[in-house]
Amino acid sequence: MPLIPIIQPDQSLTFADYFKLNYDTEDILAYFGYSLQLQSVSLPKSERHLDRTEALL
Repeated sequence: MPLIPIIQPDQSLTFADYFKLNYDTEDILAYFGYSLQLQSVSLPKSERHLDRTEALL
């Protein structure tokens, strides 16, 4: 797969600038040698009562 010239060598980007690029997420990840895999994750649940949760409302 050919490398898409997403970033110019003389260009300096901040983290926020990557969200402004007009490329698919997969193309940006491939540029850096990564790929995206979506899957469901089952997180542990707790029955423990947490104090001060009412303060969050």
